[in-house]
Amino acid sequence: ALVNSSDKSSLDSWQPTPFAFDHVIVRAKINGRTYWLDPTISYQRGGLENYYDPPFERSLVLKAGTTELEKIPRPAGNAGSIDVLEVYSGQDSQSAVTLAVTKTYRGMQADAMRYSLHSTSLSDLSKSHLNYYADTTPTISADGLPQVDDNQDTNTIVIKEKYLISELW
Repeated sequence: ALVNSSDKSSLDSWQPTPFAFDHVIVRAKINGRTYWLDPTISYQRGGLENYYDPPFERSLVLKAGTTELEKIPRPAGNAGSIDVLEVYSGQDSQSAVTLAVTKTYRGMQADAMRYSLHSTSLSDLSKSHLNYYADTTPTISADGLPQVDDNQDTNTIVIKEKYLISELW
């Protein structure tokens, strides 16, 4: 199936032209369900039960008798998520506070994080996340590198980070 990776549903208003498409994907029917498979999504994991369609919206299926574009469903709202748990701990208002952060990425968000982790070192990821917190908490410092657990079967990534805050109060 031919798709346009940026114009998506606006292809509906185009006149027929071979220049409407810039990418090729596969439409497969498996056990009565249609899957739109993009083999260029290198870091996509999980089984077909957790699969989400790529966000191209329209395709020209290359088969005899095709006369119009076919709709590709948009990824469902539950195709990906990020949960963040922040736990602050401290003895009293005079001592340093520890911040433990657990970020859980699922589905398409896990795929995006997996891609990011492939192209970014843990040190750079740590600096980026530290800078996020330092905007509102200038006395924060990282307590080691993030710990990454990538469960590719369930397409879930859990990143655990630890910080020290010398003057939270």
